[in-house]
Amino acid sequence: MSTPNKAQKSPRKARPLRAAQSPFTVLLPVMHSIYDIAPLSLDRIRTYALRKRKSKVTVRDFGKPLARGASVRDLLDSLPRILAAEDLRVVVAAIRRARAKGKPVLWGIGGHVIKVGLAPVLIDLMRRGFVNGIAMNGAAMVHDFEIALVGNTSEDVDAVLGRGEFGLEIVLAIAYQVYVLGLVRVVSKPTALTLLSMGAVCLYAARLRRRSRV
Repeated sequence: MSTPNKAQKSPRKARPLRAAQSPFTVLLPVMHSIYDIAPLSLDRIRTYALRKRKSKVTVRDFGKPLARGASVRDLLDSLPRILAAEDLRVVVAAIRRARAKGKPVLWGIGGHVIKVGLAPVLIDLMRRGFVNGIAMNGAAMVHDFEIALVGNTSEDVDAVLGRGEFGLEIVLAIAYQVYVLGLVRVVSKPTALTLLSMGAVCLYAARLRRRSRV
């Protein structure tokens, strides 16, 4: 007959835990636990008046409904003075100050700016002097190249990824090989991208002319 192991502890019995006396005691029922850990003491918690608390949003920051015939300026002024809407105002003001002082305005963008069709807006801002340079990632370059070449972009990833066909469009693959293996060895990367984009625009323009003659 085996003897019980002295190191083995007998199961603990559940014991009642009493909540500390505080304004919240009435909200806490008597709890039972098998652990020897008492609940946190709420004795030192002190409440304060809501009207005295510092808050980040007030009714003065709320948006306003637009009246019929409102202008774009009215639209911007009607936006809430909170989060992204306020950030937009700050950026717009900074760009206007830079332009007024003759300072360059450089933009950094990702692929979605081109993908969702904002290229015409960027071009207009360039002509107006609000964009002096753009730094973009590879995705933005691909979308811009495809739009210049065939007038559309944004591959349906869900439809082709399972078949292993994502990113294998022949013209884009050839252009990328030319870019990586050829132009970059001769000129800088920005110049290579410019030449590729200019070539894509010429191809697209020629394609449109052929369609118009049919």
